[in-house]
Amino acid sequence: MRRLLAALLALGALTGCSGSPAPAASAPAADLTRADRGAVRQGGTLRWAVDQVPADLDVYTADAPPDTALIAHAVLPSLYRLDEHARPVPDPDYLAGAEVAGRTVTYRLNPKAVWSDGTPLSAADFNAQWTALRDSHPGYGAIESVAPGAGPHQVRVVFRQPYAQWQALFSPLDPAAGRLTAGPFTVGTLDAKNGRATLVRNPRWWGDPPKVDEIDFLATPDRLAALQSQQVDVAALEGTVDHPPAAKSADALDSAAQTLRRAEALPGITLHRAAAPPSPSSP
Repeated sequence: MRRLLAALLALGALTGCSGSPAPAASAPAADLTRADRGAVRQGGTLRWAVDQVPADLDVYTADAPPDTALIAHAVLPSLYRLDEHARPVPDPDYLAGAEVAGRTVTYRLNPKAVWSDGTPLSAADFNAQWTALRDSHPGYGAIESVAPGAGPHQVRVVFRQPYAQWQALFSPLDPAAGRLTAGPFTVGTLDAKNGRATLVRNPRWWGDPPKVDEIDFLATPDRLAALQSQQVDVAALEGTVDHPPAAKSADALDSAAQTLRRAEALPGITLHRAAAPPSPSSP
């Protein structure tokens, strides 16, 4: 890709305690321009800068590198994604819908969604993740039970107490059976020592096939220098620029502003902004 992208991302908690996400009138829309799928070039390798390549894709371990989730979301199911206003919306490749009744959420899974061994996503995967994390994660600790729903491809999750960020749970969803994937890509190599993770197309993927053949996530100490020298195609400049949180130090904000100015001055770079998620609301 000759035109390079540097995205300003500020990822945070998902909001909502009802069947649909709360409006975020004050959140600016991202300026990422949608392109017609037919106009996107077929094939090739997308080189994506990360700080560190993880040894595994367990996003819930305390020492997981920040970019673990970025890579995991390409190969594992995520029930919700963020729209251009950074609001959580169901990802139809995995979730046909979710009904909320009191403190019960009934997920309707896409019947085409399968793990890399061909088995469908099911309540067993949800239950395994809840069982593994309920003693260490507040969201999963707020759940009382996980069971199959009344219909096929349904999962019934009952909360013992309100949890405002419920749409962030089970995203990514780990398989109960072990080392399986269920995304548009699957893991080709995961080499933490040499700082490279290669993702290749998943032959069992049921959605629109990816345009690129591979994604290379590369450990990149200086992202702007790598962009300028055409070593990478995508680099996220993480930070909140327009509405910085009060907890940010003056030095950190000044550093983010300087990075932004450096990025804007680079030739051949297309700089885009992504909207930050609003603060979680009370249930």
